[in-house]
Amino acid sequence: LVELIPYQGNLLRWYTCGPTVYDSSHLGHARNYLTFDILRRIIEEYFGYSIFYCMNITDIDDKIILRGRRNYLFKEYLINHPNVDEEVLADLKEAWEQYIIGLEKKILQNKRNEEKKSEVELSSELDLLETKLGDARKSYNSLSSSLLKSSSSPYLTEAEDPLSVLLDGRHGKSLPSDLVKKLCDKHAKKYEEEFLSDMKALGVKPPDVLVRVSEYIPQVIETVQKIISNGYGYVSDGSVYFDTRKFHNTPGHCYAKLKPSSADKLHLIAEGEGALSAGTTDRLSEKDFALWKKSKPGEPSWDSPWGQGRPGWHIECSAMASVILGEVLDVHCGGADLKFPHHDNELAQAEACYEHDQWVNYFLHSGHLDIDGLKMSKSLKNFITIRTALEELKHTPRQLRFYFLLHTWNKGMNYQRTDTMKDVQSKEKTIIEFLMKSKQQQLESNVSMNESWKPRDVALHDALLKTQVAVDTALKDNIDTKTAVLQLLELISQANIYLADKTERKALLISKISTYVEKMFKIFGLDFEQSESAAQSREELIHPYVQSLASFRKLVRDGAKAKEQPSYYLQACDSLRDDILPHLGIKIQDDSAYLYYFVDKKKYLEELSTKKAEQIKSLIHKKNTHLTTKEKSLATWNDCKLTPSEAIKKIHNVQVEAEDKIPEQYEGRQVSLQMKKKIQTDWKKQETKLKKFQDELEKDPKFYDDLVQSVNNLKEELKILNEQLRDLYN
Repeated sequence: LVELIPYQGNLLRWYTCGPTVYDSSHLGHARNYLTFDILRRIIEEYFGYSIFYCMNITDIDDKIILRGRRNYLFKEYLINHPNVDEEVLADLKEAWEQYIIGLEKKILQNKRNEEKKSEVELSSELDLLETKLGDARKSYNSLSSSLLKSSSSPYLTEAEDPLSVLLDGRHGKSLPSDLVKKLCDKHAKKYEEEFLSDMKALGVKPPDVLVRVSEYIPQVIETVQKIISNGYGYVSDGSVYFDTRKFHNTPGHCYAKLKPSSADKLHLIAEGEGALSAGTTDRLSEKDFALWKKSKPGEPSWDSPWGQGRPGWHIECSAMASVILGEVLDVHCGGADLKFPHHDNELAQAEACYEHDQWVNYFLHSGHLDIDGLKMSKSLKNFITIRTALEELKHTPRQLRFYFLLHTWNKGMNYQRTDTMKDVQSKEKTIIEFLMKSKQQQLESNVSMNESWKPRDVALHDALLKTQVAVDTALKDNIDTKTAVLQLLELISQANIYLADKTERKALLISKISTYVEKMFKIFGLDFEQSESAAQSREELIHPYVQSLASFRKLVRDGAKAKEQPSYYLQACDSLRDDILPHLGIKIQDDSAYLYYFVDKKKYLEELSTKKAEQIKSLIHKKNTHLTTKEKSLATWNDCKLTPSEAIKKIHNVQVEAEDKIPEQYEGRQVSLQMKKKIQTDWKKQETKLKKFQDELEKDPKFYDDLVQSVNNLKEELKILNEQLRDLYN
């Protein structure tokens, strides 16, 4: 650990790498930006530093160019080809063929394990690749002349990914630069707006300055020119490259400071250069990276001293951060996967530009997020967008933040799609209920209460003091939020034990603890206060409460007039507790230290709904078991009540009027001697069964009808219970 010392005074100049806005933001982004928000809040609001916070948006990038071009070409194709014709059929076949070949190559690479993946990841990816391959072959094989003149939309939509790649290969490079620039701008703006909306939904504080590379082209060019002037950059065929060897061999400089072991990993360097730079051979060393890229046909371009081109990926952060924050940054944030080459290249560029040896004083890298033990990837079908997490998985922004708070911010973590939030929801409920109890304690306190402290009051206050020290120590230890949160929860646990004791409770002491707990969670970005609509009138606000009170009063009066039994009133009380007050955000707990306390209405109703569903499921199980028993009994008696003649007809399909009048033939079939013996045996058995049924009827003439009615009643009850269960789930 190192001490956090600002470069100047108490001000931290803080830069965070923002997203490349080519697709929807996912849980990995949520992990990164919620983590940085938590760190920012703690450093600023708890430790008292002043922060000048800048974040970038990468809106010029190979991924954005490819997405923009492909989306445009696909939509144009869809408009121009409303029906399947020979051209569409041929294009679809070619697109699927190329896609299938690509999948087969990926499967081969997977089997060779060229990227050194884990066995679990390899197996999962291989299964999905083979499924995709099977689906692609099925789509390819379905293409035939029988589709001619039919609507093309379903076939083109199904083939959007492979067809877009095919169309881009044919026409992407022929699109005018100005058109591609507009397409990229439109595509980037869409996903930037979505990203910023997601961040707002998650409660992430906005930056003080938001910078986009498209708005800082002159500053990027100026930075590149300085690097060339200082001898660390060179021009090659209209592009400008950073000379990593020259920089590394110059006294006072060092390349790949953050991850020296990755400096020779050419595949990482190639990934950093982007897909549209693949195959370029105009650099002195394979380790050199682009500061400025000569624009190829079909790419956006800007004027520069070296001709038409666009910025490299790494240079944008070095240039923009320095323009806003100066030649030295206090703090630089980003995901752990950005250490090399991105952050190492940023450092090299800035230090080459300003001819010093430390551009960033503190790097904060958030840990990687896996999904179900695997790297998040669309190819693995475990890609979860922030909106999916909030809208479909029903995680709240507070729960996601809480979830990340319970993990070490700079370590990898694994998100399990099954039961991920159960622990968080339990802890969240504990905090909310404690704060509600505390408020209730304040409402019930009065000046006449004895405030003299007993040993248990002193003990609880000592627990508060110890917690404050423990939380402070945890936050000073690399901002260990997990330990801090667990310490706060332990304090709440002790306070709850204190509150459960029905002897005198010190309202001021509980208030001090709840104020501290609430303050700390607010610093972490967790606000447990309930919000009420200020726009409601007094009448609107109190109406549901008065309505409930008046309805309950009427029920009690009607019961008293009718001289109802005590069970009537107990049932009415239970209904008030379980069916009415929860909708008002009020929880009554029988035999508790408190008569009532306020709760989060939505969460309490969900809790009651889940509890009710489990009760109904249990009841359904019991009634199904009971019904099975009754139906077996009814089936037995239905068998017994048959006359011997009816039983023989049912068992042997032979009509027999009397035991000694078995026909030789029946409906063209010969009745054998062996069958006759079997019929005689079964006749006698049925006489015994019928006698048993008649004897039972003699004992209780209604027994059979009651059994039938019981079965029908159970079926009706089960129907109602299943409908109730469906209503709860809906």
